Amino acid sequence: MPTVKPLVDFWRDFDSAMSSIPARVIICITIFFLFLFAYAPGGMSFDSVRQYEQALSGTFSKHHPPIMALIWRLFLFFQQGALPMLCFHLLMLSVACLIMSELPSCNGKKQWLWLFLPLLPQVYGNAGMIWKDVGMAFAFFLAFSLYLKYKMSRSRLCLGLCLLFCFYGLMVRHNAVAAILPVIFLLFFWHNQRRKWLKSAFMTIILSALILVSFSIINSFIAPKISGSPLSFVMINEISVTSHLAGKNLFDKAHPAGNMKLDEIQRYPGHKGWDWYNNVNASRKLMINNWLNVVIHYPIEYIQAKFKLFLYCISFPLEKNGAFSYGMEDDAPEKLYKSKLRSLLEMPIKFCMDETVFGLHLLRVFFLPIFWIPLSVLSFIIGMRRNDVAGRSMALASSSGISYFLSYLATPTTTDYRFFLWTNLAIIVSLLIWFYAPSSSKRLNG
Repeated sequence: MPTVKPLVDFWRDFDSAMSSIPARVIICITIFFLFLFAYAPGGMSFDSVRQYEQALSGTFSKHHPPIMALIWRLFLFFQQGALPMLCFHLLMLSVACLIMSELPSCNGKKQWLWLFLPLLPQVYGNAGMIWKDVGMAFAFFLAFSLYLKYKMSRSRLCLGLCLLFCFYGLMVRHNAVAAILPVIFLLFFWHNQRRKWLKSAFMTIILSALILVSFSIINSFIAPKISGSPLSFVMINEISVTSHLAGKNLFDKAHPAGNMKLDEIQRYPGHKGWDWYNNVNASRKLMINNWLNVVIHYPIEYIQAKFKLFLYCISFPLEKNGAFSYGMEDDAPEKLYKSKLRSLLEMPIKFCMDETVFGLHLLRVFFLPIFWIPLSVLSFIIGMRRNDVAGRSMALASSSGISYFLSYLATPTTTDYRFFLWTNLAIIVSLLIWFYAPSSSKRLNG
């Protein structure tokens, strides 16, 4: 057909042009500055402001892993405010996409579609926020890209940088180690040629325990005097919901919430507002003893509470979940600019939030784990059936996202999209690898 040939020629020329290094670098830099101008100086929620205060003072707390505040403090020598951390996060995302675009596909051409991955609403919606969740997701993505680069080039520099950014991703969130558990297991599993899965599981447990202990020591070194743990909030949530299921107040009488009526206790995280946590918080020893008593004496109600909290966590009301930038807290050091560019970027997200199909908000499912997890399982199965780098890469990325998602069964939190950013990003990465390598290829073996 004469009308089709010009389009085919255009696409062939465009595909060839995108295989050149200058073209890919220019696109990568353009998208970096697009996000920088749209989100500068960076959005900050309550948690971000508290971490910025720690960066300024040099006094760190363990409630949030102190590594992010420590890195932020180093950046403050060059620039005050949120902008340095925004640049750091966007740089990790951009470099990861550039590295992935360098990898050859089945036909030998460069995978230039990776350069446009940041333009997916599920990725860029939170890219402008200074959150440890964003830092963890982008650091893991960069570490993953460096690992694949190492598999292709055997460059020790790539391996070293991969471990460095993996270390940062693990340190920046308390439950980030869940994302690395299946990766450790699969690497041991493949190294043992799929024969000694029990040995692989044992080595995974040992190495994971060493990681947790070493991170605890590092955090204690960074924040030696000030303690604090989000586990207190998790225990408060679990005791609160178990109380409602049991039909009576299960808080210890010595606890600040011990004398409350049942209807004064929150039914789900944040139900009574965030100040409620500060009002009912107690010493770590009292909280642990209270929590253990609930688990021992009300096991059925406790298990029901765990699943109820998890289901609440993963089926959040999307109009409130921060699928795009929150803005800035009132006590933030600077205000997020009211950028027309940011409003333009957020239009697809708002469209998914607001539009209805047959009277239902069906488009919101693209931001929910219920959509991504089945795809993750499918990608993992396909990846495990293959015996090349592409297949194994699919299995590594998808299993990491699934494992991190399941970690919130142990530590359910409030309803927010950012907690599942890595889960969604990991499966997007896995599916894009599958797109470029739909079947095993010797070119991708290594």
